[in-house]
Amino acid sequence: MSKITNRQARPQRNSRRRALVLVLVQLALLAHIAHWLLTGSSIAPLEPSEAISFARSKVVTPGLIVLCVAVLSTLFVGRFFCGWACHLLAVQDGCAWLLRRLKIRTRPLRSRVLRLVPILAFVWMFLVPLYSRISSGGSHTLTTEWVTSAFWKTFPGPVVSIITFLVAGCYVVYLLGNKAYCNYACPYGAILGASDSFSVGRIVVDDSKCNSCMVCTQVCSSNVIVHQEIKEFGAVVDSNCMKTLDCVANCPTQALSFQLSKPAIMRRAGPPPVSTLHPLTWSEELVLALGFCFGFFATHDLFGAVPFLLALGFGLVSAHGALQFKRKKVSWAQSKINFVAVVFASSFFLHAALVQSQALMRDYHFNQTFDLRMGYLRGEVSLPLKPESMQAFLDAAFFASTTEWISYAGQERNAYVHGWTHLMSGDSEGFEREMYEVLDRRPDFGEVMFQLGIHYWVSGKEPQAIEILQKIDHSDPKYLTAQEYIEKINSHALEHQH
Repeated sequence: MSKITNRQARPQRNSRRRALVLVLVQLALLAHIAHWLLTGSSIAPLEPSEAISFARSKVVTPGLIVLCVAVLSTLFVGRFFCGWACHLLAVQDGCAWLLRRLKIRTRPLRSRVLRLVPILAFVWMFLVPLYSRISSGGSHTLTTEWVTSAFWKTFPGPVVSIITFLVAGCYVVYLLGNKAYCNYACPYGAILGASDSFSVGRIVVDDSKCNSCMVCTQVCSSNVIVHQEIKEFGAVVDSNCMKTLDCVANCPTQALSFQLSKPAIMRRAGPPPVSTLHPLTWSEELVLALGFCFGFFATHDLFGAVPFLLALGFGLVSAHGALQFKRKKVSWAQSKINFVAVVFASSFFLHAALVQSQALMRDYHFNQTFDLRMGYLRGEVSLPLKPESMQAFLDAAFFASTTEWISYAGQERNAYVHGWTHLMSGDSEGFEREMYEVLDRRPDFGEVMFQLGIHYWVSGKEPQAIEILQKIDHSDPKYLTAQEYIEKINSHALEHQH
């Protein structure tokens, strides 16, 4: 393949227009949040992630509508939603622009294996909960939630949100190139990429005008090998094309244009072409896959705080580090900054893996106590337990303490385990203290409020039981069950009065 020329592209007028649109979208999102903060309620979040509510509980939200509109629009005009409306993409583009201003050159990674990650993420995030709901045979009624007062209940806190933007929107761009998170992690990108293959909106070439200068590939911020695709297919068929239209705006001969044309799926046979600009061997692909899995599983739900999307970003960081070790590019002599960064990242991931291993052991032993815990809530278990029945609780508490000792962030799960261990040994006050510590960290934790309420009832503290059960939010899965128990407790109290 001939080398891409260094020919300077024309001023990117289209990029400025797109930047303006992205800024306006971000301002609209900030206005949405401000409205909720000022009034106490607002339209439910417009995040596609809110579609999980439909998958899990058959609840239609504005976020589900946004995702459906994005998919339907992509089926017609391609991935304009990604290129012109995504707030995380805006952060990535901003980071890429800043790196260019600082004259820091990033080299995009083009991996075949990592392209599977968004597909698996989409399956886990949406299809697995949907299958679980359908297969369970539960009688979920279709409901809607257009307005909410608990706007932030499904989002991480401000610190984790900022870390997510820094890792997924900035650091991943520095390591793997612009839009690497979109191409190799974003679960929404999986469904939108699949839809793009059927789209009639295409960037096509006029062969009579094209002089093979390769400027189109040089300016593409989606890391698509444009010149290769238009030569082979007469159009851009890569589903990673986010229709930023930079190639169209910068083509010196105006050979490229966006038109309604034949879908990509009808233009090619087999999988899309793999770039040969920076080829990876299959051993390198394997290292990337193993590195990603290590980083993802070491950080997902770490300290009970790292959300799914951030863990995907950490997985990409870990994959890049693994590839650097494979290529023997981690050297103090080559780059002191790179060496320190890799050592720091490696230490972080190894420590995270250690914490997760202890947490897994904690959960393994605690899961063995499920029948005893449920038996207590049904009033079938007498306390304190015999020593042989306490062993699983003690083992779980040991690993909970170990997890706390080696962690630098708290976990309400540890307090939860300690609370039940106190209770089963006959220490009701210790149980209540630990449960309230959990609720201090997660005030809307309906499951814990429910269990604490039933504990009060079993202990003969009906007023406290009713008080805590009434605090469960109506949107919580435990709400209806809590209402049933409130009626049962009130009926029981009336019977005793008579």
